[in-house]
Amino acid sequence: RMVDKVGLMPKGVKGAIPMDLRSEHYGVVAYRHAQSRAQILLVDRRSPRAYLGPSASLAAPSEGCISAASKQGQSCIDACTERGMRCDASQMYFFNDCKSLERHFGCEAGCAHQVGKELPVYVSDDFQ
Repeated sequence: RMVDKVGLMPKGVKGAIPMDLRSEHYGVVAYRHAQSRAQILLVDRRSPRAYLGPSASLAAPSEGCISAASKQGQSCIDACTERGMRCDASQMYFFNDCKSLERHFGCEAGCAHQVGKELPVYVSDDFQ
């Protein structure tokens, strides 16, 4: 786990968010090392901001990878198999955003800023 490799959480601590870890913004997490107090930035190579430069960034999905909407409750594997495609979960990062959801579903109410590990998500029923 990344948190173990970079010392994000002190040994013996479970289920707690370190007080110096604030948030992720465009694929960047800033915090202080728990023991040395050194400032550390974790930068996701997939960030659309390409902070690491063109040679190290992965700012687009793999060549030939396309997004496809699934039926309600249908998995990525089943939706892709149905279309003669293969689901590549590593590419979901590039398609799991409001722009892609709007292209497939319309998003009648638009995108709103909310928090949750399942977001963004399109709610297809009237119970919202």
